[in-house]
Amino acid sequence: MAHLARRIFLVLICLAGVFTPSRADSPASKPVDRHAAIQQWFDDLKNEDPAVRSDARFQLLGISREDLGVLKSIIKQSLPIHPAQAIVLHDMVVHIYLAGETYEPAGTAFIGIYQMEATNCIPGFVAFRMLETGDMIVGVGEWSSASACDISQMKSALVNTHPGENVRITVNRRGELKELNFKLDAKPAALSDDAQLVPYINDRIKRGETYWQEEFAPLLEMRSTPPPPSPGIITG
Repeated sequence: MAHLARRIFLVLICLAGVFTPSRADSPASKPVDRHAAIQQWFDDLKNEDPAVRSDARFQLLGISREDLGVLKSIIKQSLPIHPAQAIVLHDMVVHIYLAGETYEPAGTAFIGIYQMEATNCIPGFVAFRMLETGDMIVGVGEWSSASACDISQMKSALVNTHPGENVRITVNRRGELKELNFKLDAKPAALSDDAQLVPYINDRIKRGETYWQEEFAPLLEMRSTPPPPSPGIITG
């Protein structure tokens, strides 16, 4: 009987070994993997290949507000950082921080631009991540144009969409048409009145700038004040 019990005990130990999660799947290993991914993307910002730099920017703009601590530690270990990294870091940090903010939604879809050029994207919303400087939107969903669409055309194209849906946005990027998959944000209820556009953007940028000045600027000994947004109209 004792011999049988001992055999059962050994079998149970073996089974426990079979079902023990590997290091790669264990919760303790995930932060290490995340750190490595963010480190790689940050390093890629100085890559000689523009496509690699573009993808690194896109990936970093998609990290969470909680990941900013990881990014901060990577920067500390990488000082002095490359100029190609420094030039995009401010806007990147502000966007990531603001993307993690909560707000009262209006229930309508929103991509976060107030004029059609990519330089007029609101930090914290999907267009800021998806578009690059110089991009011109020429199509939304099934609608497309031979030239850049205007605000009213984009509003019409988004009228039947909802927050959380994916919409194909076609852009002219350096003379090449590219189709981008936008996951639509919810429009803030504060923007139900277009007159609140400029105060709303200024207030958001101020909060993001305060975070940058307190957490990241001291690392780089650089302080900056972004220009106020243009009082252009907003759509989506």
